Amino acid sequence: MSLTDEQKKRKNELDRLRRLRIKEEKLKKQSEEVKLQSEEVNETEENTDASAASADTQNTDIIVEEPQESEEEKRKKMIADKRRETLALARSKRINKSVIRDDSKKQLEELEKRKNDEIEMIRKENEDLKNRIINKKINNIHKVEKQNKQLLSKHKEQNSIDYLANQSYAEKLQNKLREQMFNKMLNDTFG
Repeated sequence: MSLTDEQKKRKNELDRLRRLRIKEEKLKKQSEEVKLQSEEVNETEENTDASAASADTQNTDIIVEEPQESEEEKRKKMIADKRRETLALARSKRINKSVIRDDSKKQLEELEKRKNDEIEMIRKENEDLKNRIINKKINNIHKVEKQNKQLLSKHKEQNSIDYLANQSYAEKLQNKLREQMFNKMLNDTFG
């Protein structure tokens, strides 16, 4: 059973409050002990200095000694503090699995976006190339059609009776051979 973030926060807060209550109880006990000790010290001072106290009441100061920590307790506290600091540092550096998952999802989305952009660019380039090639082919076809129209118009002129009557046999033969070669080249290239 994994706890959600809210449940973890709630649990941590309750643990912190519990630790604070325990510390308060310890402090209360210590303060009560100090009060008892100070009362005992006061009673003993009153008994021993009853005669001096009556004569000199203005100069009496009650000194309450706080329990001194031994060096071992100080060392233990220092170790505990260092341990808490290192634990806090380790917790701050720890990364949740959900954060890692989210980061990887974002990276995958970025990669897919780049891939889609590249595909779109390639498609546009292909479209441009197709359009250029098609335009060139169309222009070539138009040129060939114009040439064919010109040839047909020349044929009509050549086939007219007046033109044929004026032409000599050698000229007719030369034009016929030229047309045959031209038709052969057209059939070979566009055939």
